[in-house]
Amino acid sequence: MKRIPIYLDYNAAMPLRPHALKEMQEIFSLTGNPSSIHRFGHALAMRIENARHQIATCLNSLPAEIIFTSGGTEANNLVLQSHHKNGYDILVSAVEHDSVLKSVENPKTIPVDNKGIVCLDAFANMLSRKTQPTLISVMLANSETGVIQPLEEIIAIAKHHNALVHTDAAQAMGRISCNFKGLGVDFMTLSSLKVGGPAGVGALIAKEKLPLTPLLMGGGQERGKRAGTPNTAGICGFASAITEASQESWSNCQALRDELECKLLHLTPEAYIFGQQAPRLPNTTCISLPNHRSDKYVMMYDLEGIAISAGSACSSGKIKSSHVLKAMNASEEYVNSAIRVSLGLQTTKVEIEEFCKIWQDIAMKLQKQPLTKDQNFQDLTISRRESYVSPEL
Repeated sequence: MKRIPIYLDYNAAMPLRPHALKEMQEIFSLTGNPSSIHRFGHALAMRIENARHQIATCLNSLPAEIIFTSGGTEANNLVLQSHHKNGYDILVSAVEHDSVLKSVENPKTIPVDNKGIVCLDAFANMLSRKTQPTLISVMLANSETGVIQPLEEIIAIAKHHNALVHTDAAQAMGRISCNFKGLGVDFMTLSSLKVGGPAGVGALIAKEKLPLTPLLMGGGQERGKRAGTPNTAGICGFASAITEASQESWSNCQALRDELECKLLHLTPEAYIFGQQAPRLPNTTCISLPNHRSDKYVMMYDLEGIAISAGSACSSGKIKSSHVLKAMNASEEYVNSAIRVSLGLQTTKVEIEEFCKIWQDIAMKLQKQPLTKDQNFQDLTISRRESYVSPEL
């Protein structure tokens, strides 16, 4: 009997929501440039403004505070590079996405503890020695471990020292509360792909009176902050997805995630779950079975029809150790064998049970024949390689 593939990589990308696709298809049938002043352009411009209002309502921000971008990476670069150019000192947590860590040269790094949470005392001490304007960037929730940062406390410390605060909420949006005004941050990054919208669209929410130097020049779009013809279809799909996501509950998914972790630890007591004692996203498990390479796990699961990840999708194409887990002071053997399983609202108990069965099979295989660096992982795959239905691309 052929098996349907199982998708457990929702932190990399959520499936495109049907309502978002329908919204985009309507836009594809229209003609014009939203910057044009004739009726065709005006109709598209109105679609963008309606989308801006939708997103503002979901995030409790002002419509004028939303700047549409090509995704979370551009939004992060926009805010950090702008302030770096304007003479701000940049402080980022050690577990940020690469689009934050590498957006400017040599940002100062805020350490985290072994749970992945920012060390508040060290952070306050760093700020107390600042003599120039400072921008802080700390993500709301980590994409690899799911660990949620104590933003209220971080913001209180930052504001005491008159520092600005940016948070990358790309992974958190739709899974936990993301209230721009309620949090009190100055800048917030969003990504369409993470909430079931189309790829290639995102947004930066920026308080109106705070200056931003644009990355892209040559047009007055997005209040002069982001030049280029807007992706009208993508923006409207994004707004549809984020509206739907903001109304969903993840409590059942969290119960399923907790059940998964309990079973995995029962099957392999030597396994370790990163950040398990910290507040986490309801769908994310980062687990390590030491002494076996994570990329091999991912490929072996893929041959069994199950999609998981060895880290964030932006870097998982490269074989390199996770800087997030290293920052948590994890040993090399645990870092190099870590995988991420991220569930969605469509994930079922049957899929979790199937994952656990294959986890046990793989663990037994590896115990008998440990995987070495140069070994062909195909020799260790389970015999069900042809037993699932390939997904339609």
